[in-house]
Amino acid sequence: MTRIGRRDMMRSGAGAMAALLGISPLRARTAAMRNALPLTDNGSLDVRTLIGGDGDISQALLVARNANLNIWLSRGDYVLTGAFDQRDMRIAAARNAQISAAGNDGRIFFSNGGFHQLPQLASNIGTGAKRVRFSAPHGLKPGDWFIIYNPTDFSWHTARAYYRAGEWCRVAAVTAQSVTLYSPLTSNYETASVDIYHVSLRRPSISGGQWDCGQRTLADYSGCTGPLIDVGRVTARANTAININRCVAASLGCREGNNAGDGRDDYLIAIGNSQHIRVSGGVLFSRRHPVAIGGADLVCGVPNRDCRIQNTTLRNDPDTNVMCADMHGNSENCGYDNCVITGGGSMGGASPYYRRCSISARRDGTVLEATELVGGRIEIADTKMFTPAYQIGGGRGLIDLGSQNASLNHGTRMNMTVMVNNFAVDAPNLGRDEAIIRLDNNGSNVRIDMSVKNGSLRLRNPVQLVRAQLLSGRDESSSITISDISGLPPGSKAYVPVNGAYLHGYRSIRVTE
Repeated sequence: MTRIGRRDMMRSGAGAMAALLGISPLRARTAAMRNALPLTDNGSLDVRTLIGGDGDISQALLVARNANLNIWLSRGDYVLTGAFDQRDMRIAAARNAQISAAGNDGRIFFSNGGFHQLPQLASNIGTGAKRVRFSAPHGLKPGDWFIIYNPTDFSWHTARAYYRAGEWCRVAAVTAQSVTLYSPLTSNYETASVDIYHVSLRRPSISGGQWDCGQRTLADYSGCTGPLIDVGRVTARANTAININRCVAASLGCREGNNAGDGRDDYLIAIGNSQHIRVSGGVLFSRRHPVAIGGADLVCGVPNRDCRIQNTTLRNDPDTNVMCADMHGNSENCGYDNCVITGGGSMGGASPYYRRCSISARRDGTVLEATELVGGRIEIADTKMFTPAYQIGGGRGLIDLGSQNASLNHGTRMNMTVMVNNFAVDAPNLGRDEAIIRLDNNGSNVRIDMSVKNGSLRLRNPVQLVRAQLLSGRDESSSITISDISGLPPGSKAYVPVNGAYLHGYRSIRVTE
């Protein structure tokens, strides 16, 4: 049947029909009445016309889903009860549409893709490989995504049992028992250690509108892809306002977000075990973390990769004294780009980064803190950092790599390069001999190099620019470079190797006055 436009629908009297029949009979007669449903010009169900004004939209959503239609919410006040399985439905709302949650369900919308186990690998595969061979026909097609998953506890990092190795892979070409990938593999995988899963992805989306979620999660998506969230405002008092897990190639946007919290974890946006995720928006607040990059104990719960939070202002509650910008150890190549962060940030997993950011310290004075480090390239670039503190709490560094939580330890298994370049530090009250960058090795045997270049400091008292010490493990390095630093007060020390630690590498120190 041909869908009719909104003007044609109004001529047909479908609005009056909806008022007479009510929503439940329309739901039962969707197939026969499809052309009589009020549709917008792009074929979405016009909910306001269907229900006759403001009100509960729960039954209208069911009508749309049964008719395989998307949803349009024009200006008005709406209520949604229950938890709705969105599947692939697109829900769009006008900028001034107000939607409130009612009922006791933990979430408002959810959508779940499928995870289906494939034959085992035919042979081991290594880092950089783009061809994967299976032990039997796989049934994959070009464009499909599958996951290599190591179910062994701690296989990615020793910090938590469910930090398990693996990655998402996209198919470029196929034969009966092999595939060619779009991108090379990031790690080595042994046949006996991993399982392979094809992911049947869902494509839900929510855009526009002003969403008052109460104590419920607005969207809980698993195995999804595409532009998932692009809303005007979200307010909540929930554990998590927006949650995605095991998603890929997806975007999340929120122009204004506020999760006042219920005293537990309190995240506005939580990203778990996902890859190629982009978060952008306006001003985001949550009691603990406006954005958290982590995960859970799930099949196919592989590390997050290439998850970027960009062009966003992030704030949290100072009384929590936890890092505002969050990143757990089951991550690789994730970070924050061009963000304004009040309350500090964490650096976890492998190759975390902060680029083009402006960061104010959390309450104890720390600006950036390593957590659950795997190693790789630790990058802080083109970033401004501010702390009002006189002392960094607990003898930590303004940029702290391991002294706060022994995060640099035996679980740090990749060679590591710390790069702090083109940076500015504004710490006018910082006391004598406090450390700007502090590195404490608590058990790692990897090579640790450092490059600190092109820094501008605003300080009153002499400090230690870089302080490094070995508590356990090995103090191997090949290069320690500090150059082109301005603003160090007289009496400061550019490099302090405690007890001679990290003196094995090439050291180049140049301080510009």
